[in-house]
Amino acid sequence: MDKSWIKSLTIQNILSHKETHLDFSPGVNMIIGAGGKGKSAILHSFNWACENRPTGEKHRNWDGGEMVSKITFMEGGCLTLSKDKQS
Repeated sequence: MDKSWIKSLTIQNILSHKETHLDFSPGVNMIIGAGGKGKSAILHSFNWACENRPTGEKHRNWDGGEMVSKITFMEGGCLTLSKDKQS
């Protein structure tokens, strides 16, 4: 098994996601759903955690609060980016 596979993604206060946790299986995973339900926000969360893009407040949930994007890898390591309301 490739140890670089993503095990899970946790999203807080990013676009339409107030608090979301996704578990992934090894191999190919698909995210499907109706328009406007947060599929693109999941991709934004990955991009923000990995590249700190987009910057600023554009992707904060309307309710506010700390933004968090946490990617957990199969080998147990994780990558987390968070931003409180003031920073």
